[in-house]
Amino acid sequence: RIILVWIIVLVKSEFNKSGTNALGIHWAQYLALTFSSILIFFISIYKTIPAFKNFILEIVWFLNCSGLNCNGA
Repeated sequence: RIILVWIIVLVKSEFNKSGTNALGIHWAQYLALTFSSILIFFISIYKTIPAFKNFILEIVWFLNCSGLNCNGA
């Protein structure tokens, strides 16, 4: 129910030229809250599910040796 109310507030809010809505909240504050929530979610998954942790480590290892930061390896 709270999420539904929050979605209704976001749908009905229109941002003005300075980027704030009727409540005085800037659009970047919504973006920062969303990214923070997603980060907390992924950290909790990383710490509780070993398969997800291995998946993330494989991605990091691939990116490390794909030319982004490969120091002769």
